[in-house]
Amino acid sequence: MPVLQGENVRKRLLTGALKLADIVSVTYGPYGRNCILDRLAGLLSTRDGATIARDVILSDQIENQGAAFLKDACIQVNNTVGDGTTTTVLLAAEIIKRGHRQIAAGMDRGQLCSGIRSAAKATEEVIVKLSSSVASQTDLARIAELASNGDIEVSALLAEAAMAAGKDGIVVVEDGVGTDTLLEFKEGLELDRGPLHLSFLRSKSERVLEGPLVAVVNTSLNSVADVQDLLETASQWRPRGLLLFAQDVCYDALTTLLLNDSQSVISCVPIACPGYGLQRQERLKDIAALSGATLISQETGQDFKKWDPEWFGAVRQVSIRKEQTILTAYDNGHPGLQDHIRELRHRAETAASDFDRDELRKRLAGLSGGLAYIKVGGLTELARKDRRSRIEDALAAVRAALRQGVVAGGGTAYFQASLMISPEKDLHPLARAGWDVAVYALAAPLYTLAKNSGRSGDVLVDHLIHRWAQGGTDWTGWDAVQDRIRDLRDEPSIMDPTAVVLAALRSAVSVATMLLMTDVFVSRVRHTSHLPLV
Repeated sequence: MPVLQGENVRKRLLTGALKLADIVSVTYGPYGRNCILDRLAGLLSTRDGATIARDVILSDQIENQGAAFLKDACIQVNNTVGDGTTTTVLLAAEIIKRGHRQIAAGMDRGQLCSGIRSAAKATEEVIVKLSSSVASQTDLARIAELASNGDIEVSALLAEAAMAAGKDGIVVVEDGVGTDTLLEFKEGLELDRGPLHLSFLRSKSERVLEGPLVAVVNTSLNSVADVQDLLETASQWRPRGLLLFAQDVCYDALTTLLLNDSQSVISCVPIACPGYGLQRQERLKDIAALSGATLISQETGQDFKKWDPEWFGAVRQVSIRKEQTILTAYDNGHPGLQDHIRELRHRAETAASDFDRDELRKRLAGLSGGLAYIKVGGLTELARKDRRSRIEDALAAVRAALRQGVVAGGGTAYFQASLMISPEKDLHPLARAGWDVAVYALAAPLYTLAKNSGRSGDVLVDHLIHRWAQGGTDWTGWDAVQDRIRDLRDEPSIMDPTAVVLAALRSAVSVATMLLMTDVFVSRVRHTSHLPLV
């Protein structure tokens, strides 16, 4: 494989990254412009930085690899927090430009990158201190509006869904039917299975049990002996009834349950647990955790034919229909439930596939709070996909705001931090140049916002510094639409999720320092004569 190395290679890699930055930066701010993408499915006009970055391919192979590094950083930020793509590009581009000048002047690149990372770490600490919690649904709607490029309808739905589901609740985005985008709420643990026999519904469309006992058995129950002691033990709390979950209930066991229920000896309903194999076992674990029941299994040596009253759990209410069962837990929950939720949340965060992650998040929703569905509609399939993409991005930004709070938007937080940080005394003298590179880069989003709005960045910065010197708050910043400096928390609020601001900074510093440290390019192209060294 051909190996190219030296300053020319680094310069071309940086040039590719900067070309991508020039393309994406025009979309920044309320006066950002659109980019038209020529796709096989037709032309697409968008201002979404991640969507644009994905479609950029440069003709020069080495430059394209430089752009690819920055592109991957943008997509990673977008996938993680749903916003901040363009900000990542702006910060990285400014670090690359100023860092390359220092390296070309003879600066040690290791110390330079060390100084950049030190400044970034100090900036993160300041931004966390500047962060405020989300105060209202209006704030969430504004965050969603900014992240979805001004879609007011989507913003209102997302804010309502996020506030209703709560911090630990789940909002699921899926394709809907028709042209309208709808919001649906579901509470409790919902199973897409009903009773094992329709006779348990007692000729009704829905049967509701109040405060029933819950038994969870990870095996099949077939004979009278399998359920006899269970029923006799449950009959001590006869008014409450019994809800039974098992891998299967059939033959004489099912007949015994049906006779007891129909003759009102004890109200008992066996439910067909959803899933197969390991999936069914996972759902049984969810039910046991929600109700506080002990999951009984022969593998652990527990004899379900001799039922211990302590194995029972309980739920506040269960609603049973032909093909649906909804369990509603008591408000205070059970001690083991939170441990189970934490385990599922960790598995969702580390899931290898989107399918597994979505399934785990749906299970989490039923156990930890509410479940909100946003069903996306559109006039065409292309329009539906575009809207769903914007909704998913905005939803991630709203979640980030709920999780870590918000800071003043429009690049204000970065610029404030650049004025508040100072290098540590033990910082290496050569690293001071890298510190200065990062400090200057922190003003890049604010300067780009001014440029796209037809204003002078230098004049704007002077006005902001003067206002802060006169006693401006942490939320004092520039409103590009109204063209005035004001408290950005006032309506209409201009704010960014703290998690987005931090993620953009980290990704920008990571990709910029990686490119600045690169000097060798190993190409898979056999003939490189058409790649002139600049």
